[in-house]
Amino acid sequence: MESIKSSRYELTMKEPFSQEGYLSEQFTEEETQILKCFFSNVDQPVFVIYNLPEEVIGSLSSLYSRSTKSMRRTFLDNFALPILHSDIEEVVVTEELGTLPESGQKIVSSTKSRFASVIKQISLGYSTHDIANTEKGRQFYERWLGLFGDHSIAEQAGFHVGIEGVSQMVMDYIKLLNLPHISKSSRYVSFSEKDVRGKYNYFIPPEVVGTEFEERFISVNDRLYDLYASLEGDYTSYIEKLYPIGVDLLGRPETKTSFRNSRRARALDDLRSLLTQSSKTNAGLYANARTYGMMINIMVSSPLIEVRSVGRALYRELHNFAPSLLSHIENERGNLERSYQAGVDLYKDNVRLAGGEVSQVSEFSSDDNFVDLISTNPARGGENLVLAALMFSKGTASFKDALNKAKSLSRKERKKYFDTLWKVREQDLPEVTRQSVRMREVPREFELVSFIFEGLCMGGDLRDLLRHRYVDWYHQPFTTEHGYLLEKDLRNFSRVGEIRDAIASAHNLYLDIAFNLGRDVAQYVVPFAYLQQFVLQTSLRQIHWIGELRSGPQGRMHYKKIMEQIYLLARERFPGLFGGMKFDSNFHPISRRESERRFEDKDKKKKM
Repeated sequence: MESIKSSRYELTMKEPFSQEGYLSEQFTEEETQILKCFFSNVDQPVFVIYNLPEEVIGSLSSLYSRSTKSMRRTFLDNFALPILHSDIEEVVVTEELGTLPESGQKIVSSTKSRFASVIKQISLGYSTHDIANTEKGRQFYERWLGLFGDHSIAEQAGFHVGIEGVSQMVMDYIKLLNLPHISKSSRYVSFSEKDVRGKYNYFIPPEVVGTEFEERFISVNDRLYDLYASLEGDYTSYIEKLYPIGVDLLGRPETKTSFRNSRRARALDDLRSLLTQSSKTNAGLYANARTYGMMINIMVSSPLIEVRSVGRALYRELHNFAPSLLSHIENERGNLERSYQAGVDLYKDNVRLAGGEVSQVSEFSSDDNFVDLISTNPARGGENLVLAALMFSKGTASFKDALNKAKSLSRKERKKYFDTLWKVREQDLPEVTRQSVRMREVPREFELVSFIFEGLCMGGDLRDLLRHRYVDWYHQPFTTEHGYLLEKDLRNFSRVGEIRDAIASAHNLYLDIAFNLGRDVAQYVVPFAYLQQFVLQTSLRQIHWIGELRSGPQGRMHYKKIMEQIYLLARERFPGLFGGMKFDSNFHPISRRESERRFEDKDKKKKM
């Protein structure tokens, strides 16, 4: 096996960061002065967010995920300029937040002078560094974290970070590391727009640039994105005719606005099957210094140039902001750790061949089975184990005695205990529904029963499922070799032949790049429609949580189908532990209908 040289994975402050295709946004002098007070830079795709209240950062990240704007522009348009440019006689209007009510106008006018004063003070160089002994804290971390490796203290300091203009491959690392984040939605944000150079927002991997595949990579992606853009209007009209205006699940008549927004959301939901893993996205992250250190080590060890580049950019930005908090990854130990991570990746590349290969490219139906149950722990007697844990948690008997007691009960007696628990879960609710109980998590004792599933999932939907850090998902490198799936309405659409041809062209390019440049780089050209193999290791409690959460009307039909199959397989194995679970198995073709109407009603109340 090829050896890994640690020098390749050294961290450096000198190496310039070059994110292919990244266009730094142009800001006015005033805007730049404001941004420098809250963002560690104004022209790079990786930046630290600071000097802002947590509520502002949280809402900023949420707005940012549903917008085509950059985070810094979103901040200016929603949280800075409306205040600084406000007048007591004027009404403040922003695109995302709408018109501020009278109470909001008063808050803005009273805040304006203080906000301007804060910006002036920070611009002059005043900060908490001037009132606290920063050097003392820095020396502490350099000694105990950097020198002695006490990683636990790195968990006491965290950062909000923005990353922009990166491909889905970078986001895949973030998701698999279970890093808390919010990223640009591919369900509710159109990807048909081009940048100022007239190019679609997809990333061209440096490994492909200058090779015989560069022109084909651009041609295949342009074909997919041209088709996406040309279908957006036609397919939305098709969905509007297929599902005309009516009433929602609560019997409320749809308005023109909720009808238009929900049908467009459904259209984008289906059309995102044409997007590839090279599509660019934005993300807001939050984690402690220890997690960022682990993330940087893994990213800088990646076989992909883009991921390594973003990892180094993240390191440099955090190092400039708080150098001592990353001292544990800057020394030779850090170099060796990154070399080890790269060695493991190379080892997996070699050992995968022993597992065999598969090639079954075909089109799947949404009615197919996508999930298999591989194993459970325990194989039998899960009800006894959970009931014993419930007896043990506030008792005095040993767990072994509690387990023997549970085993001695009849099936009817055990059922009575669990029926009582379901009643407790539903108590005080005016109406017992999936929506009303889903935040009432079943007790932690349910975590003692665990499952391993494997299955196939569309690449776009796998991104949504990976967002749930409550479960452990693992997936293979993105490939086209397991076939693809188009949603039922898309399969019946008049232009489906164009879609199939475009998707097939991506498969052919994937195979050629994989053979000549490697499977890692070939991932960039894989459309979201292609199915990816995953393994899910989860507990009974987690199945309750994600099953109820992801089976609601807003859920994508495909991943809802996957969660339903997981739920049914688990329930078949341990039926007594699912008596109180509220899984919505109904078909909801318009996922955003109820939520769009609800948002509209709330907005009207605010303006009253």
